Amino acid sequence: MVVVDGVLRLVRGPKENCARPAIDPLFRSVADHYGPGAVGVILTGRLNDGTLGLMEIKRRGGIAIAQDPKDAAYPGMPRSAAAHVSLDYCVPLSEISELLIKLVDRKDGKEVVMPNTSTGTKGTGTDVADGRKFERPVTVTCPDCGGALNRFEVGSIVKFGCHIGHTYTAETMAAAQFEEMEKVMRAAVRFLNERAEFCLQMADRDGATDPDASGEWLDASKQALDRAYKLRDLVEQDWLTPETSKESALANAVRDRP
Repeated sequence: MVVVDGVLRLVRGPKENCARPAIDPLFRSVADHYGPGAVGVILTGRLNDGTLGLMEIKRRGGIAIAQDPKDAAYPGMPRSAAAHVSLDYCVPLSEISELLIKLVDRKDGKEVVMPNTSTGTKGTGTDVADGRKFERPVTVTCPDCGGALNRFEVGSIVKFGCHIGHTYTAETMAAAQFEEMEKVMRAAVRFLNERAEFCLQMADRDGATDPDASGEWLDASKQALDRAYKLRDLVEQDWLTPETSKESALANAVRDRP
């Protein structure tokens, strides 16, 4: 979802932070089209979606608003915005609609001449904010398409992007990696269960005519089933979630901010 020539459009661009439509390309297109007349609002939500887009709106002279994290059911997104963007307003949800009406009626934003910083095709929603710092390719691949990822920085946010255009923050990358890892491991459990059943059927078939072969098939079935149980236990264990510790750090940063 992007703004093209003043029109809100749905385009099938690459996913950003595992989502399509995504907040960041929408905010970038709004910032590109409206400049200092743009207003971005971040509401309740997990992780840090929208922070980079709001950063671009603010960089273009627009107004940045976030719901008060203490008022949000899921404070991750507004908390990230407050930690990384110089917000103009951080207010409870109940006050945002009235605030937006006042801002629209006021229309006193200063005109700011901005250079064209688009690096992608217009209207695709894949343009990236100026000032990003590319570093060496990392040895991880895109969870969505399997392509090689580059790491770059936008302000204080570290992002990863592939040649297709899929992008992730560190937190959404960790979540996407875990989701793919869980899929692969559960698929392995399913294959092991299928192998156990197949070997058991072969053991039953050879039971009367070839006891030795039947015993080998039965042992193979037991081995596959045992490994399936072990792998299932591994999948269902608690795993470290970096996004949780990150949100705690952001919460402390916001709380300590004067």
